[in-house]
Amino acid sequence: MKGGFLTQVRQGVAWNRVVRRLIDLSQTNANLLGATSVGLEASQLSGGDRYDDGIPSMSSVSLQEVGFSMEVYYKFNNLSLLREPLMLISGFVFFFVACIVYMHADMSISKSSASYLAKLQWDEVQAAIQQVQNIINRCLTVHDKLEASLRDLSRTGDVKACKATRKVADGLLKELSKELKPLLGFLQSSPQAAQIWPKVEELIAKEREMQEKLMLKHSTVVDCYEKKSGGREIENRVASHQQKLTALRQEVDELLEVIDEI
Repeated sequence: MKGGFLTQVRQGVAWNRVVRRLIDLSQTNANLLGATSVGLEASQLSGGDRYDDGIPSMSSVSLQEVGFSMEVYYKFNNLSLLREPLMLISGFVFFFVACIVYMHADMSISKSSASYLAKLQWDEVQAAIQQVQNIINRCLTVHDKLEASLRDLSRTGDVKACKATRKVADGLLKELSKELKPLLGFLQSSPQAAQIWPKVEELIAKEREMQEKLMLKHSTVVDCYEKKSGGREIENRVASHQQKLTALRQEVDELLEVIDEI
């Protein structure tokens, strides 16, 4: 403020305009700060040298400091003042209540509860399904061995070796069928397996049909070799069986994937 005043004096501004400028600036500052009262006192100039145009010289000017008196009032909502403390207190209360409930709650699963028994039954169903899948895969392995024996027969013409492989395969398939029977009985009677049982039943039916078609194909090929039939005749006789076997094998593989995902 003093620098601005002295600058105005240097530039030759009239004294009354300087005083008016000071008053305007004081009022502007008071309005911006929200002051309720503003006091402004201008200094009296002591005697000194003056120029011809009536403007006091630098040596003859003395300024008093301009003082401001301000009073600022704030008004708060009572609810706003209580909001954060109440939120903090509520948070601590809920935390301690949750801790008390957790410490006193019994979350252990009783061995006699319905949920525990249902879980045990479902585990048994899953174990049985896994065993069924293993047996079916072993049956498919036997099927592959029979197919391999037919390829060896077409290459070597050894009918005895092919029949021996067939005999071993028949024994393995009978044993696997015996292992499969109790598992199927359990799955059929278990309520937990009601959803998956239709797929298992379809899988067993497809595998047995595939087994029958493969045995029929094997017998046909061996019989043709014993009768010294030509290769073209053998292919014509087993063509329909081979198409059916290919379709059944694809269906069995798809059912195994579906059951494995359940």
